[in-house]
Amino acid sequence: MENYQIFHDFSVSKSISNDYSSSHLNSSAENQTYEDILNNALNNSEQNDANKDPESYVVVGQDFEEPVSLEGSVVKEDDEAYELYNSHAFRNGFGTRKGKKEYRSGTRIVRQRRIGCKASVQFDVDKKTGMYVLSKHCRLHNHSMVPANKRYLIRSHRHISKEHLAFLTTFTCSGTKLVDILRAMRKEVGGEAHLGFTVPDAYDVVLAKKKKILDGCDSNQLIRWFTMRQANEHDFYYNFQLNEENQLTNFFWRDGRMRSDYEAFGDLLIHDTTYRTNKYDMICGPFVGMNLHTQNIMFGVGFILNEKAGSFEWLFNSFLTSMGGKQPVTIMTDQCSAMDKAIREVFPKSRHRLCTWHIGENVIVNIKGVMAKEGFKRRFDYVLKYTDTVAEFEHYWNSLLADYNCAKHSWIIRLYSLKEKCCPAYNKEWFSGGVLSSQRSETTNHSISRRLHKTNGLCDFYKCFLEVIDEWRSKENTGDYNSSTGNKYYACSDNMLCLHAREVYTIAIYLIFEQRFIKAVGLRSERIRFEYPVSEYIVGHPTKDFIRHNVRFNE
Repeated sequence: MENYQIFHDFSVSKSISNDYSSSHLNSSAENQTYEDILNNALNNSEQNDANKDPESYVVVGQDFEEPVSLEGSVVKEDDEAYELYNSHAFRNGFGTRKGKKEYRSGTRIVRQRRIGCKASVQFDVDKKTGMYVLSKHCRLHNHSMVPANKRYLIRSHRHISKEHLAFLTTFTCSGTKLVDILRAMRKEVGGEAHLGFTVPDAYDVVLAKKKKILDGCDSNQLIRWFTMRQANEHDFYYNFQLNEENQLTNFFWRDGRMRSDYEAFGDLLIHDTTYRTNKYDMICGPFVGMNLHTQNIMFGVGFILNEKAGSFEWLFNSFLTSMGGKQPVTIMTDQCSAMDKAIREVFPKSRHRLCTWHIGENVIVNIKGVMAKEGFKRRFDYVLKYTDTVAEFEHYWNSLLADYNCAKHSWIIRLYSLKEKCCPAYNKEWFSGGVLSSQRSETTNHSISRRLHKTNGLCDFYKCFLEVIDEWRSKENTGDYNSSTGNKYYACSDNMLCLHAREVYTIAIYLIFEQRFIKAVGLRSERIRFEYPVSEYIVGHPTKDFIRHNVRFNE
């Protein structure tokens, strides 16, 4: 027979013995549960304690282990033996643990290393049947028992199941904070005492699983994922750049759906690089567009290490190569000199527009005194965003500078030099879809920031981007379905032009058209010139428009 001992607060050990008979085995042990075993032990406790063993009871402290001996209990294997004693320990308010086994030199006797408490159990293992019989139960403790309301904190009684781990992992990957998940779980089970583990346990096990998945090397794992996708998807594209020390500095990727979306909707490209939330402080630069439902659509994702012109040129060249060399009609970015230089180099045929939202933020920083004056912000926004012709912009711009006495301000002078990149009046010949800012790209950053934080790595960002892209594509499917089932949104039911528009536009685009059509009903037109087949008109509102518009109509 083989002796197997589990000690409270010390190691698990085994020793070899031949003096135990298999007749001690209970023939019905296979059908017994832990509760059955403990109940049998409780019923036989008086007989087991009849020997008046001086080590049968707790002799230190004011709390006592229940006078129940587990001797004679039978289990099938090592784990069941440990679970039997650990369950008994929880009922009595102490913990158990397993330690390393150390054999004495030249023998098969295990050296037992204890740390003071003598409480333990010993199992004899029958070599023929392999059953474990509890032959000795020592209940001598050198400490008090843990109160019932605090026993859930004992280490050996805390455990996170596979189901709990899967639940925690799923929600953390979906962007829910772990502390919020645990708060909901505690509420569901009626408090932390019924949860089975503590908050630090949850953080440790989630982090350990993440490290196991990443193999300890974030960038290498990311490139492996890219390689696997490229092997399985013929139209998947990725590119990366290393420094002199073979460290990842920049990378870009897109899938096949992004390529086809760019072919259809790539006239407008929005790129924003103000987001840095990852533990390597790399700059996240998504390439975003607008689909036929005016929804966000992803064309590709890049990360760069710095905002130098060389990094932007590498990123833009990677994007252009992945899209077969097709340049966008309009590319919209924030105000960055390095990015401006890279765009002139890589996208010479594209119209570069600046985000009006970023300009508005720069106004607050650069001309605080003027900005604080009453009415300036409202008039500034109108001139920058809503003037429709070059003449209208020039008129209202000069009027604004004169009224607020800011014509000589250096930042105002510089902004005027960039008017062709800022004002829609100078960009009517280049398609922009009515977009005035790069906030569509910033919406991407917001979707990511809700799920991740500064401690997350590149692999976390990659998986998070996949979720965001999947959500966007699901919304596009919803838009396709709604448009295919009929357009019920209309205010002009009998107008032939609107009826035709409802047939060719999606619901989202039609609503924009209808709003502008209704707005145009109050305008007055006057034909001033006609040379077949072109007619030229002056169009404007008779009481609201200070400057009227010239419209040419080719029959």
